[in-house]
Amino acid sequence: MKKVLIVIPTVRTGGAEKLALDISRLLDKNKFEATLLCYYSDQPDAYESLIRDENIKIVYLNKKLGLDFTMFSKVKEVVELISPDIIHAHLDTLLYLIPSFNRNQVKLFTIHSTPCYEASGILQKIIRTFCFHYKNVIPVAISQCFVQDIASYYQLNEKRIACIPNGIDFGNFNTSKRKKTEDNIYKFITVGSMRPEKNQKLLIKAFAYVRKKNPNTQLTIVGDGTLKPEIEKLIAAYHLQDAVNLTGIVSNVGDYLASADAFVLSSDFEGLPLSLLEAMACGLPIVSTKCGGTVDIIDDGVNGYLVDINDIGQLSDAMYRVTLLSEELRLRMIEKSFEILPMYDIKRCTGDYERLYTKNIVTMLK
Repeated sequence: MKKVLIVIPTVRTGGAEKLALDISRLLDKNKFEATLLCYYSDQPDAYESLIRDENIKIVYLNKKLGLDFTMFSKVKEVVELISPDIIHAHLDTLLYLIPSFNRNQVKLFTIHSTPCYEASGILQKIIRTFCFHYKNVIPVAISQCFVQDIASYYQLNEKRIACIPNGIDFGNFNTSKRKKTEDNIYKFITVGSMRPEKNQKLLIKAFAYVRKKNPNTQLTIVGDGTLKPEIEKLIAAYHLQDAVNLTGIVSNVGDYLASADAFVLSSDFEGLPLSLLEAMACGLPIVSTKCGGTVDIIDDGVNGYLVDINDIGQLSDAMYRVTLLSEELRLRMIEKSFEILPMYDIKRCTGDYERLYTKNIVTMLK
């Protein structure tokens, strides 16, 4: 039985957090014993029921905002207590782990976006470069399109970088929940935290143009975040209060997707967005910006529409175009999405991590 310590800043909400939770619950219990180490003590919102129902083992540390020197000893104490064979880190967690690394551990770090975005600060770049070169930490890309960028950014041989695409649970996201109403309203939906890189402001502006052409449209934004007040002001400025629904954080994202007609992603930066995969699994046509791993998932005009980043004209045109799809073309797009979805199954993803956990890492370090 190998002990796995999965390290994440928070489990409140987000794609990286969901991946860490899914790996924790789906690892083969006969081979692995997983513990989740969470730096912040924020209690989960969207994932509370998942953690409770799956009895996921979590250790919370009460990290202070900013650089917290007490975390070095706190993390080391947990690592010594658990004595993990594998440490699997995500997001901004490496700094406090460095004193706890030992030669015999398998050490992985999943990179969830483009390296120049996820480690844009000089300190994060130095920490990760040090860990990759001198602490034998194996970087894991979530999309093949990131491998070359990671190698270049951290001066690594590409052979040292593992690639394991993200996955979703098709039991929770599928077409069986489809609840199309007969109200003749075309419903757009997006899912994501209200942060600058998600660029929901652009989406609001694009939707305003679409609504001028087709008043029978609505937009639902699932998520919360620091930009919510600004987004609410923008909605009011465009007089869209009756057409845009802000749900906040929800635990039943699949139900909202099942009631929509199309999914829109307006981000400037992404990794391999789980929300987009979930929407595809629920049978929704996709409109997305060309960011991160979206170009690996969407074939423009085949299973969705791709537009340039921060281009309001292209985004609004694509959104309006998707409202005009014939039933035949809509079903053809969904069928093409279903053809690629099996490679993004969370069970396949977890199996790939299990193999990496037990692989002879020394061969990758050469």
